[in-house]
Amino acid sequence: MLRLPGLRLDERLLLADREEAGRSSPPARLPREVRMPTDRWLIARDELRVKVPQSGEAEARRFYGEVLGLAPVEEGGQLAFDIEVPFRPVAELAALVVADLEGFLARLAEHGVRPAGGEQLAFFERVYVRDPFGNGLEILAER
Repeated sequence: MLRLPGLRLDERLLLADREEAGRSSPPARLPREVRMPTDRWLIARDELRVKVPQSGEAEARRFYGEVLGLAPVEEGGQLAFDIEVPFRPVAELAALVVADLEGFLARLAEHGVRPAGGEQLAFFERVYVRDPFGNGLEILAER
């Protein structure tokens, strides 16, 4: 597990977000950290449920599997797809923590995915990207 001085990364993320919102106390319950391949972690609940349009499941599997490297539930991962009619993209779907932000962004660029913004925060850098359907994802890395 990726550790920062004194706190797990998910704890630092929550504390930084609370400080930005003007709240100084830590949350009562921290989110579960789901272990992914050695260079990335998905911050999620029990599973990540991705909403896709009716004809989009194959493209969603390619993007989340081949491009992001996440495994679907049926392969022992945390990823599931929900067909939504009519489809509406989700503004903030999930956060993916990576060990090498530059390398990960280069990998995304090879697949035509460009950042949609980002920011430097107290303990990490946050970059926003969109999946092929417009769902928003956060890519996070320790600074």
